[in-house]
Amino acid sequence: MKKNTLLIGALALLGMNSAFAQDLVIETMKGNENIELVTDAIFDVGYGNIGQTSNQTVICLGEVDFGADGNAYQATGVEFAQGWGDFGVERYVVLHAGNTFEESITFTEMTVDRTFGYHCFETFAWNMKEGEEFERPTGKQKVWLTFREGNGNLRSVIFYKNAIAEEGMQPWINESPEYADKANIIYGDIFRVAVDVDPENPDDPFKDCKYNEETECWGGVVKDFIVKSAEPIDFSEGEFQQLVAYIGHDGERYKEYMEFYIDEVKPENMIARTWTGINLQKWNDFTPVATKLKEVKGSHYLFVKWGDATNLHRIDLLKENLWFENPDCGVVYEDIAPSENAVVFITKGAGDEGGDWSQGDMEWEVIVKGGDGARGEGSNIGYTSNGVVVAYYDIDFKDGDYKRVLINHSCDKNYIGTIEEANFSLYIDLDNINWNSGSTPEDVQNALAGHEPIAVVRAQGTGKWDTKMTTAAALKEVKGEHTIYVVYNLPSSAGANIYGLYLDPDAGTGTGLKPTATIEGLNVYSVNSEIIVNATEPVSVVIYTISGMPVANKVLPAGNTTISNLPEGMYLLKATNQNGAVSISKLMVK
Repeated sequence: MKKNTLLIGALALLGMNSAFAQDLVIETMKGNENIELVTDAIFDVGYGNIGQTSNQTVICLGEVDFGADGNAYQATGVEFAQGWGDFGVERYVVLHAGNTFEESITFTEMTVDRTFGYHCFETFAWNMKEGEEFERPTGKQKVWLTFREGNGNLRSVIFYKNAIAEEGMQPWINESPEYADKANIIYGDIFRVAVDVDPENPDDPFKDCKYNEETECWGGVVKDFIVKSAEPIDFSEGEFQQLVAYIGHDGERYKEYMEFYIDEVKPENMIARTWTGINLQKWNDFTPVATKLKEVKGSHYLFVKWGDATNLHRIDLLKENLWFENPDCGVVYEDIAPSENAVVFITKGAGDEGGDWSQGDMEWEVIVKGGDGARGEGSNIGYTSNGVVVAYYDIDFKDGDYKRVLINHSCDKNYIGTIEEANFSLYIDLDNINWNSGSTPEDVQNALAGHEPIAVVRAQGTGKWDTKMTTAAALKEVKGEHTIYVVYNLPSSAGANIYGLYLDPDAGTGTGLKPTATIEGLNVYSVNSEIIVNATEPVSVVIYTISGMPVANKVLPAGNTTISNLPEGMYLLKATNQNGAVSISKLMVK
């Protein structure tokens, strides 16, 4: 059976080619500050690689020194993943060199193919192309990457000092003869079930969890299933550094992790934990995911605990860090509990409005219905979308007692964006707005110009409509009775059902809108059709439409920068400095 890999073809790590130590590897993960996403690309929020590319994608990889004669590198490679389309269809990753993309020359291209998932990376390497279409660059030049006749996700681009003997998809690390000397390979059939199972009970959650000799893996597993090695595993004198699990499943799950323990399943005995919900599309074609291993000496029973339905073929314990370390999922879920003194408001009723204070129920009304016709569904407001506005009437904030707001909600998406891209914005004192004058998200944002929210609460995808989670944000001081207007700022493809809105006197550790002035010396403002950014240091700037669509992504130098040619409307500008400090500005372009 085919066994896929998440690693570059770094056989040099096994001493197979000493020249590989001089190769240049440019990681295209979001931590690389030299990467500039110019057109049609984002950093995958879960995995961190570059994704959502197209045939119009342009990416700057930074500067590369090709040598005075242009012969510093003889081949190039790319870690590429693509989970859609047919196999065997040629796609091309094209590299260009020049001070700007418009001035650049094409110097090589690499043929790539579909893989078994958007996070199932393979390394494709090709010698430098020759011919009239290609021209070798010399000296130090910026490198630009584009796609032709296809696209996919990127994790790194490699420049090889030596020519590649066999072009195309590169060998996997575990195919090297030297690999076995550095690994303790533990196959799945040495494990035994370590939870109580009643095979006669049709409701037993573990009744279908078993090892399949035909597919050579544990399958049919569910959350909290555990197996234990039949015999103790020799960890030797603690020299093992990595644990690699060979897994297979179909789909992507942000919450799924696999955990590894010795002797007993308890927190202090966990020796490794890795995100296994990466985007894969084959149950029985196995992809290695590597993670750091705590120091363990001697012989111990090894336990594996599942976080969801993922097949497990084998586990490798490695004496060297040979594999790319699987990242933690970049999507962080929150489910924050209100304090005992919090007051909750629930939207009871159906249609456009509901509630009756005389019956102890809060009065509410859907002010702007949005594109899907938001309406009450008994205990929540459903069919919501970007631009929906809901009013909660006669809310008593007392004498400024409440410090934060919490919103219990659900959404069938796994992820709908950062707080800048997906949020519930709460306003008061909007009684003078004529909501009948417009109903689009842009109309709503134009009506809100000049008004500041009292809280901005993150909206998150919870995976299912019946999975409710709670997020929170700090609340500005508000006194007396007011109508709360909840404005839904969501991506165009998402809705969210609110079940409960809490006002809490306990400030807690709630999430929410980050401070709007956390970068010293940064001033952001709009003048008619332009946005001006004045900074005392370089900042990375992303501009979003109010619906969460990024329209600009660029690193700006210190000084004054004017951003023009933006269509009329409301925008969010997120600036990040080199220390990770963030500033968020809401701007109107006229």
